[in-house]
Amino acid sequence: EDNTSDFDINAYLGGAELDALITYDDVYIDNSLLSAFISQLSIDDLIKLSYLEASRDPNYQSNTGALGGASVLYSIDEKYKIPVSNTADGPAGVRLKTISATWFPCMTMLASTYNVELAEEFGEVVGTECLNGDVSMWLAPGVNIHRDPLGGRNFEYLSEDPLVSADIASAIVNGAQSKGVSVCVKHYFANNQETERYTVDAHLSARAIREIYLKAFERVIENSSPWAVMTSYNRVNGEYVACSEQYLDILREDWDYDGLIVGDWATAYDHISSFKAGNNIKSWYFTTDIMVAAFRSGIITRSELERNAETVIEYLMKCNMKSQPICEIRDDVTRLSPTKKSADGAVTGIYVREAGRYLLTEGETSEVIYTVDGDSYTVGTDIYFEIGYHQISYYGAEKTPELVLLKIDEVPPYDEIVYFGQISTDDGHNKDIKISIGEHSVYTDKNGEYRITVPVSDGEYRSILIHKEGYVAYERSLDDVVINVLGEADLGVDRYELVSDVEEVTEQPQKHSRIWILFALCIIGAGACVGSIILYRKKKKK
Repeated sequence: EDNTSDFDINAYLGGAELDALITYDDVYIDNSLLSAFISQLSIDDLIKLSYLEASRDPNYQSNTGALGGASVLYSIDEKYKIPVSNTADGPAGVRLKTISATWFPCMTMLASTYNVELAEEFGEVVGTECLNGDVSMWLAPGVNIHRDPLGGRNFEYLSEDPLVSADIASAIVNGAQSKGVSVCVKHYFANNQETERYTVDAHLSARAIREIYLKAFERVIENSSPWAVMTSYNRVNGEYVACSEQYLDILREDWDYDGLIVGDWATAYDHISSFKAGNNIKSWYFTTDIMVAAFRSGIITRSELERNAETVIEYLMKCNMKSQPICEIRDDVTRLSPTKKSADGAVTGIYVREAGRYLLTEGETSEVIYTVDGDSYTVGTDIYFEIGYHQISYYGAEKTPELVLLKIDEVPPYDEIVYFGQISTDDGHNKDIKISIGEHSVYTDKNGEYRITVPVSDGEYRSILIHKEGYVAYERSLDDVVINVLGEADLGVDRYELVSDVEEVTEQPQKHSRIWILFALCIIGAGACVGSIILYRKKKKK
């Protein structure tokens, strides 16, 4: 008989009503809003943040599921804009469905090299491949001990030596997380056999636990600060590790670990017990009704749910997860992180923190066309952005491009300069162009060199770099066009040449006024020679 209504201690399931809605993106920009943001969430939404379930995205590249704002079984109120973090299994690389990924040697072989530089490079490559598959949590590395050579998960683990395992795993963690991809160090702890793996009870002494089975986890957390740790299926000395405050307090209290704790998939223990012990995420088997009943009856509290949700949101921010891609200004460079490409190639938007002019650049291809707030631009265009969100979409790229908005400062020292010349168009014709610097922004890039952005055809722009030394302007990134400006003295109104397929940029001999000067010098020199000859002959006659 369901008698939970007899214990309806906590009847209110809603969240706080604030004067203005706070979204995840607001928290991403200003972390101090985190507590207020969490306070708005209902009990139902807070509970959903403690689950990892199958992804609802039809293009999802793995089968291990997603956590965060939505899954195939639930969705948190979309007004909060909480993003979704996709996971993918390891450990010999990342396991994707349709996108190619490298099948690396297993962890044991990697550890046998004891080459920490190689291990870090391995982590970096896997991190990059995770990004290509829109994966933000890689379920590796495994650092359990090879207690027996017959262990069914030994290929996921590194070594029988906790120090070797720790050093190699730390390097892997550093490599993967340098790409903005979370690892999930597993399986904490004493997961050493597959027989009855969901319920097996490992009987271990306190010394063996600390010096052998926990040592690798301890060193990895100390050396590399992994963003997530996965608890194991098994019990140790009668307690499920994932449901044991004693064992999870070692992580939180003894080692000061503040990252996400994720339960292994489809476990035998119940969610309430693991949640109370400090496990942040239950992987699969969604049971919101049981958790709601536990809240109503006072077994779990709102403060516990909020504390858990804060850890999940902090994890999403560590992974640079955004409901909308957000531009961050660092050393005058504003970058739009690679984001998931939708069917029509749309990027939902960017958030600009600082108003000003930005140069629209992109790392890999110049064929991408961007639509910013309804207007189309090509790479190399400079655009003025106000603070706030700006809608962006793109087309012409086979994969999601990395858009870079370079913050520029307007430096118009030559307002009256006019250039004339020709530039080769895509159809092979030469096009006369006239560039008035008074009509086009002159600015300095992050290297302190002058640039201008000019239109060369309808909807096509080129960014031209002007050297301070010699005023040689050139553009190498699009079609190896080199523009040679004819000297400082002629920068008022003059002409310039365009030379294609030049191996390196060199300052060309200055013409026009310099030629006239040279000609004048030649005349003077010739006159001097003639005068000298005449004087010589007069002296000779005398």
